[in-house]
Amino acid sequence: MVIDSIDTNCTLTVMHDSIQLIEDTSNYIIRDTSVCTTSIPYTTENSFWLNEGQPSGWTQLFIAVGVPLFVVFLEKWVAKYYAKRKEKDNREKYRKTVIDWIKLIVPIEKRLSKSLSDLSNSIAQSDDMQPERYDMPITIPDKIGNVTIEQTMDAFLTDFKGDKKKSSSHIYNIISCFEFLSKTSNEITKFYDTYNKQVISCCEQWNVEINAFKGWNMRQDDESIMRIVRLWAAGLIVNKDSIRIHEKLVNDIIQLCGEEPNIAPILIRMKTILQQRKALSSGYATIFDNMSKNIDFSLEQLSAASVFFAEKNTY
Repeated sequence: MVIDSIDTNCTLTVMHDSIQLIEDTSNYIIRDTSVCTTSIPYTTENSFWLNEGQPSGWTQLFIAVGVPLFVVFLEKWVAKYYAKRKEKDNREKYRKTVIDWIKLIVPIEKRLSKSLSDLSNSIAQSDDMQPERYDMPITIPDKIGNVTIEQTMDAFLTDFKGDKKKSSSHIYNIISCFEFLSKTSNEITKFYDTYNKQVISCCEQWNVEINAFKGWNMRQDDESIMRIVRLWAAGLIVNKDSIRIHEKLVNDIIQLCGEEPNIAPILIRMKTILQQRKALSSGYATIFDNMSKNIDFSLEQLSAASVFFAEKNTY
């Protein structure tokens, strides 16, 4: 801008062209300013998660609350996973234990069954007034009878992929057979002790009556009676305490003497004792034979269950 002249009245005179230039310059400056303003880049962006480049309040809240919750959830999930895995491993171990028990039990109980069958035959065929001797073989431990229905069903059914109806039947057989076999040794001991006591009681009663008979016989002077007694004594030399020979003595004397008052009561008691003794043999022979058969049946059930649950791809 050029000042052309200054008058004495201090009035500033400006040329027209200069004013135009000033106007043009103002426009130019304004244009430049506009251009500079629009060229400044945008550096800060606000969102749900960020506020002026920093984590927003919601982000901080999520970190403070969400992360610990996730960690707790993860810990519980891991703990639950390993708990289920441990339960599954325990079921597998329990199943294996039961199957191993069955494999161990079968040969042991077969020997027990055979011994009972032999005892039954000995008692049934015995002609001795004395009881038959019996030495029970080693049997299974009583603890196998502690198997519970809940534990067995959980172990054998939880992961089972086969026929559930058949598996339930086999599980029942395992539990019931284990319980029966665990009590077998005590039952055998109880029955044999009772058999032994009752037979010995019969022998003691017989001895009392036979001594009374001998006392009566010594007072007799009857050759027929003496001959029967001699045959009885000779028979006992070969077959000591034979039931059959005792029974022949009583029957021959009864046939010879009839209802003679002095001898009849003794003979009746002697005959009754011999009948009781024979009944004991018959009864206990049946008991021990049935026990042997029940053991065999239980072993068959256990073996069938073992094979059923040991099949491939069952679990």
